[in-house]
Amino acid sequence: MNDIVWYYTAVKNPDGAMLLGVPLRDLTEADMAEFPKHTIASIEAHDMYRKTKPTAPKPDTEDDPPKTARRKGAGIDAVGADSADDAPQEGRD
Repeated sequence: MNDIVWYYTAVKNPDGAMLLGVPLRDLTEADMAEFPKHTIASIEAHDMYRKTKPTAPKPDTEDDPPKTARRKGAGIDAVGADSADDAPQEGRD
């Protein structure tokens, strides 16, 4: 009867808000049996509690695309330029 049935997700609650009488932690079957119906409805409606176990974020791998992207067709000297004419060039004023 101590199985977790609602998982608390702190990142969904950055201000530390709480529902009256509900602890800021994972909730067990025993916890839920103690709450009145209106409190259970509040838990079910709030983003900081979820029915499914949160998954750990996937670590970046070498196969992942780079986090930054260049504009299509931009050369090394023209990063951010709209065309080769806009790229900085030596000897041009």
